[in-house]
Amino acid sequence: MSVEEKINVNITGTKVINGKTYFVIISTEKDITYVRKDDNGNIVIPDSTLEIIIIPANPKLHDKWFSADSSKIMIITSTTAIVCTYVDLLEISTYDNMYANDSLRIMTETELEHNYYKKGLGLIRSTNYSTGGYERTLNAHYLK
Repeated sequence: MSVEEKINVNITGTKVINGKTYFVIISTEKDITYVRKDDNGNIVIPDSTLEIIIIPANPKLHDKWFSADSSKIMIITSTTAIVCTYVDLLEISTYDNMYANDSLRIMTETELEHNYYKKGLGLIRSTNYSTGGYERTLNAHYLK
């Protein structure tokens, strides 16, 4: 059974982490995310002393990259997804790296989540399958 929740997120300022300046994003649930655009144009978040790419600079269908510990693989599964009234969304699917298969387009036990981004707006929807189909529709954040 899928549960859907709508939340608001706001950029509230900046914070320096490991010598790099990130935007501070806080949701109505008080979740805090730090995000910045790196020198290559990728949108990244901090992880210990490393950074994880959440959106590559020039995303293309089937592009892949790994989490910092290589336990997850992210794949661009669509560049034309539609969610709510938004069209031409970038869909990034995250899989357990042990079972990742870029031809997989249906929900499986190893598929962890889908995130949908609109250029110039940010994250629109996040669906987490590892928690039983929990969906979040967000008012956009991240970098324009």
